[in-house]
Amino acid sequence: MKEHTLSTAGDNGRALLALSTAVIGALAARYVWRHTRFSFRGRVVLLTGGTRGLGLAMARQLVDEGARLWLLARSSDELSEVRTELQARGRRVRTIRADIRDADTVARVVEEVVREAGHIDVLINNAGVITVAPFAHTHLEDFTESLATHFWGPLRLIRQALPYLTCDGSGRIVNVSSIGGLVGVPHLSAYVAGKFALTGLSRAAGGTPNRSRGDAGAAARVDATQIPPAPRLVLMRGFSWKEADRTL
Repeated sequence: MKEHTLSTAGDNGRALLALSTAVIGALAARYVWRHTRFSFRGRVVLLTGGTRGLGLAMARQLVDEGARLWLLARSSDELSEVRTELQARGRRVRTIRADIRDADTVARVVEEVVREAGHIDVLINNAGVITVAPFAHTHLEDFTESLATHFWGPLRLIRQALPYLTCDGSGRIVNVSSIGGLVGVPHLSAYVAGKFALTGLSRAAGGTPNRSRGDAGAAARVDATQIPPAPRLVLMRGFSWKEADRTL
């Protein structure tokens, strides 16, 4: 993916956007865990993009809630640093260096988690990538990378993980989208395309029954977490999209 350096003002805008995202992410994570009705204690949680921003905020909270956490990211250095920080909070954390854009890697990751943990309780698709540029300056490969990260990666993870998700009705798949998955945002066309695809996937797959292990009536719930404008920062609830849309 090419980096677009349009001007000093553009660089400042990207820095401001990154800072805003981090601040909103931290507030969002706090809101999520104060309002969710789902207990993570003892749950096997697979979290992508958990070494920075919202992902790191969620990782910290998951550890504090007693989750058995598996972190995925592309940077070995960042994974090592975050693992050290999280384990200092008193819980063992597993990390896997992986690129969710690669189909073979996705299959390997799920197999590794299941081999040690036996199953998966919660899959959180949080990994993301962002390109800031006017539409005319956004390259085709930017769209390709956004869709690979925000749509194809989560889709493959869902399909690989679904047979191993808890089939007592408590399994969860959480896809972290954003306001960019609801409305078109200027200068973020590639990002918006990926997030719209993720939101559509989440709505279409919500409540999909897990029949692969012969559990009649059992289902892993698929919830999409949106980050709409303040004050309603995050939605991460164990209810239907009909209810979710009313809340948004």
